[in-house]
Amino acid sequence: MAKSFKPGGVWTIFRKRGSFELYTDPQSKISHYTRIRNLFFILALAETAITVSNLMSAGRTQFPLIPGLLLGLISIVFWVQTVLSQHKINQIKSAL
Repeated sequence: MAKSFKPGGVWTIFRKRGSFELYTDPQSKISHYTRIRNLFFILALAETAITVSNLMSAGRTQFPLIPGLLLGLISIVFWVQTVLSQHKINQIKSAL
């Protein structure tokens, strides 16, 4: 049950008891997680390319090795999130 109160002005605040789910049907959830997966995939590709470039030039330039390895760690996090998003999509599809 939603509860409404008007604090003043033109804004109205609605509060819902319990959990809130923006996407309720399976197709909307799949679409939502697909957009998230695609975003993480693009970020993972970009970070991986930047990491490889930085690590290859680490010996020839002033760029230290440690920041290059940290960028590599960030790219691993993006790859893991890509896989987890795909796993969530597969779970929703298998529940259909």
